[in-house]
Amino acid sequence: MLIVTMEPPHDSRTGDWFYRTDLPLRALAALPDVHCIEVNRLHRHQAQVSAHADVLVLNMVCDADMLPLVAHRQRNGLPTVFEINDDIDFVQPWNPTYRFFSDPQQRELWRTIAAACDAIQFSSHEL
Repeated sequence: MLIVTMEPPHDSRTGDWFYRTDLPLRALAALPDVHCIEVNRLHRHQAQVSAHADVLVLNMVCDADMLPLVAHRQRNGLPTVFEINDDIDFVQPWNPTYRFFSDPQQRELWRTIAAACDAIQFSSHEL
């Protein structure tokens, strides 16, 4: 089984990423016959691995190109999960994503992508 997690491009390898992405993927990869790959939207092989992964997790990815990818995966019976780990309606001004999610069109696109996926997972009950 191939599990792929796609995240927006970022250079953080601490905090959220460590316990929301790295540790879960390491635990899953320790299982027999399970392989895990983490890519970002700009990775040169992301289109190929994302289209064919047994499970694709889109972690807060807000890119219109995800809609055809999700549709392709659904036509091929491959599940896509959208992970929500932040409240985009209340992003603090110090957060690097503040300006991006201050745009109502970006928030609407984000919700559209999440709704198109087969499942949504949350990092906390409150979300």
